[in-house]
Amino acid sequence: MMRMDEIGPKDSTQPLPVCTAMSRWDVRPMLHPRHYTWFVFLSAMDIMFTWVLILLGGAEANPIADAVLQHGGLPSLVVFKFCLVMLVVILCEWTTRKNPRSGLRLAEWAVAITAIPVVVAGALLMAAVHG
Repeated sequence: MMRMDEIGPKDSTQPLPVCTAMSRWDVRPMLHPRHYTWFVFLSAMDIMFTWVLILLGGAEANPIADAVLQHGGLPSLVVFKFCLVMLVVILCEWTTRKNPRSGLRLAEWAVAITAIPVVVAGALLMAAVHG
């Protein structure tokens, strides 16, 4: 059996060896954290606004999301949206590592496209409340 003093370099002045090889599971920093923050925020707002509009008698405009909602209710819709968010973030990260300019554009478009239903739903909610 090895003793603790037998592990490592024999001379205490020698530095310990450092492993610099990256494994496939090493975590790298996210490349567009601000975009992802807005994307997640807008996606959450989309779910909340959609649910409030449904409670007020409206309907989900996206036929796939509507089918998920009809099948499993709000919990299924939240899981569906979470999976979509994760897919988009992973695609943005992967694309950026291959082509930084295209990955940034993809992240920007993800935020812009996600903002559209939030703005529309916000306008519908304002109309429902005030008119």
